[in-house]
Amino acid sequence: MQLVMLEPRDKRFLSMCMVELGLGLVAIVVGWIIGFDPRSLVPDWRDWYSIGEGLVVGCVAGVVLVFVMLILALVPLRSIQSLNEHAERQLRLLLSGLSVAQLIAVSLAAGVGEELLFRGLVMQWLIGDMQSCTTQSLIFGIIVSALVFGLAHPMSIAYVVFAFFMGLAMGVLHWYFQNLLVPIVAHWVYDAIMMVWLVNRTNSTIT
Repeated sequence: MQLVMLEPRDKRFLSMCMVELGLGLVAIVVGWIIGFDPRSLVPDWRDWYSIGEGLVVGCVAGVVLVFVMLILALVPLRSIQSLNEHAERQLRLLLSGLSVAQLIAVSLAAGVGEELLFRGLVMQWLIGDMQSCTTQSLIFGIIVSALVFGLAHPMSIAYVVFAFFMGLAMGVLHWYFQNLLVPIVAHWVYDAIMMVWLVNRTNSTIT
């Protein structure tokens, strides 16, 4: 039986997916230990209304976040320009050579894994029952989970700050709709658009 040798980019693709999905697995295992399953926040497959809400609202929110990011990139502040330059250099190295399908798959893995961990486990654990929680605990849970989310993206100080605000947006979406599928899809759509755009722009610059 002949072994199939993976290309370096395919190994990188699989590694990225495994890391992102591994975060979701961590959330599930830790949730099992503390007696809470973050998957319970995702609509049941028979709940078509909640699934449709998650897909539609998540897609719209993801596109809106892309426009916000592109607008911020136009602000003539050195810190923001430094963010763009530094982040793009790292992302180019990480994503170079990946196909559009692979970029979309990595984005999906990030949306599922990171949202299960940061919103599904951390935020929900800090807040408790969102129906009966106090305003203070709600704000605390959203801010702390967003801060942990930001610190988990240490590409630069500016990027940590940006990821923190992204985490706030995801937390508010989760709280408002009480549907973890909304931030999962929003995260997926945002990452997919930005990754594909960055790689395509890089390829067109090279050619």
